[in-house]
Amino acid sequence: MMQRIALLAFEGGLPAAVTEALKGKGTEIFIIGFREFPCAIQPDKIISIGQIGMLFTLLKARNIAHICLAGRMARPSLLRLRFDFTGIKMAFKLFKALRTGDNALLKKDLECFGQSGFKALSIADLCPELIMPEGTLTRKKPKDMDIIAKGSAVLETLSSHDIGQSVALCDHVVLAVEALEGTDAMIQRCTDIPDGRRHNLSKPILFKGAKTDQSRAVDLPAFGVQTVSCLFDSGFQGAFLEAGSVLLIEQEEAIALANDYGLFIHGY
Repeated sequence: MMQRIALLAFEGGLPAAVTEALKGKGTEIFIIGFREFPCAIQPDKIISIGQIGMLFTLLKARNIAHICLAGRMARPSLLRLRFDFTGIKMAFKLFKALRTGDNALLKKDLECFGQSGFKALSIADLCPELIMPEGTLTRKKPKDMDIIAKGSAVLETLSSHDIGQSVALCDHVVLAVEALEGTDAMIQRCTDIPDGRRHNLSKPILFKGAKTDQSRAVDLPAFGVQTVSCLFDSGFQGAFLEAGSVLLIEQEEAIALANDYGLFIHGY
């Protein structure tokens, strides 16, 4: 029996990667896009993120009980959304979570979907080939493997406070921590640090991994071509990505570009 899935498509290349990965897997995909978050693929239906009632009606009419969220979604301004009645009721439930952190907001989203009879499926389960494996994927290999313990420990500490999914290290010194600006902006911010503060330190390295208690169904960190370009432009050596927890989108292109730039990509 063919599985029916609604792909809620947001920004970036991930919706296209998931759609391509699901081909030939006996899955019928209904793609829903949102006016507030233009995506790179053609949706079957476009609605406002605030039209939750319409979303539920569309899914029930097509006998779809499973959803999959893919792509970047900036925090929406509730005042600018086109709410329907169900959306208004859901907004009241989400408002408090919106002011606390991404984890709390995403968990509340899943709770609301579950209460309405829909289950969110993880991209990691649907498309395991998109998940970062262990080991080095590039020709260049990392020289300092001991730094993994420091980088992963910093990420674990940050995740307990719902701060971010990435950190930049020079040798074993923390150079920058990702907050609301996102991974690429954090990488670029490293170039603003005066050379005198980085005297005698090696080129920086990116660490990226999932938060300890985040939902794997909706918020796995992603890594792709754009971040590879940011690493090169900002003078990084490469990236350590948490194996089994980071989505590697545009895989062939990202690895090829890293090879061209002389960067490493390693799953730890």
